[in-house]
Amino acid sequence: AGRRDEGDRCLDEALALHRAAGDRRGEAEALNVRGIAMALDGRHAAAAQHFRAVLDIEEEIGNRPGQIKALNNIGEVHRLRERHGDALHYYRQALALTRSVGGRQQLANLYNNLGLVHDALGEPDRALDYLLRAMDSCRTSPDPRCETEYLVSIGTVYRKTGRHEEAEAHFTRAERLARETGNRDGLRAARNALAGARAAASRPGHRH
Repeated sequence: AGRRDEGDRCLDEALALHRAAGDRRGEAEALNVRGIAMALDGRHAAAAQHFRAVLDIEEEIGNRPGQIKALNNIGEVHRLRERHGDALHYYRQALALTRSVGGRQQLANLYNNLGLVHDALGEPDRALDYLLRAMDSCRTSPDPRCETEYLVSIGTVYRKTGRHEEAEAHFTRAERLARETGNRDGLRAARNALAGARAAASRPGHRH
């Protein structure tokens, strides 16, 4: 708690400095950092308030990339709180803006987030549609980690719907890619997912 309080004080000081200087962009960034810290700490309602304040500033100064980031963050908080309708609302706003300004990595991230929400809603076909779009957008990204992440997400949807062979194929591809690119977190996630898929497939009565 002491460390958290100290972090909050530092962020408050940074925020006050930006406000005193009339630095709206710096104020938005400080609010965003604090919102992320609150979300990681499980203070989702407070995090959402900060991200909404960020959105107001980014709209005021006309910073579209900042608006996209704020909308995505608000959607993410709602997704974590399992408020799926609200999450979809903000993700879709972010998606519309992203399409107008470009940015394939951000586009891939939003498709992935939309896929995760539809998966949570028990809509595997819509989830797969978005996740496959995420994969397509990710392939031109300079960061190979996103492809590993999306392969695991797609495989997870296949596993939940009993399509174990397709799940294993995606987890295996994710494992190979993570190993080739030195992505240790991705490798761990892929191996855990692959082990789970193989265990599920070995149970009597599983669907092919």
